[in-house]
Amino acid sequence: MTSTCFAEIEPLLGTKVACSAVGRPRATHYRRLRPVRATPPKCRPSPPNKLSEAEAELVLATLNSPRFVGTSPVQAYYVLLDEGTYIASVSTFYRSLSGRAEVP
Repeated sequence: MTSTCFAEIEPLLGTKVACSAVGRPRATHYRRLRPVRATPPKCRPSPPNKLSEAEAELVLATLNSPRFVGTSPVQAYYVLLDEGTYIASVSTFYRSLSGRAEVP
């Protein structure tokens, strides 16, 4: 409905006034006029501090161990930290679990 109204009043009033009349930001209007990107986006290189496969498996094995199976990743992180063991950050714990669809 808004786009129909906008299409009718834009030639009469101009883009700026038509956008303010229907409550559409001008940036959104011009963004929708641009053609869709023809080329796929370029692949990003992996970061240099990315966990290796062995480290990622250690994180998952630790979180899925009987000791931590009933705890949250934050609790497991701090228990391990109290013992003097640092495997990865809390966000990495969550990322590892969400990559395997183990976190709701």
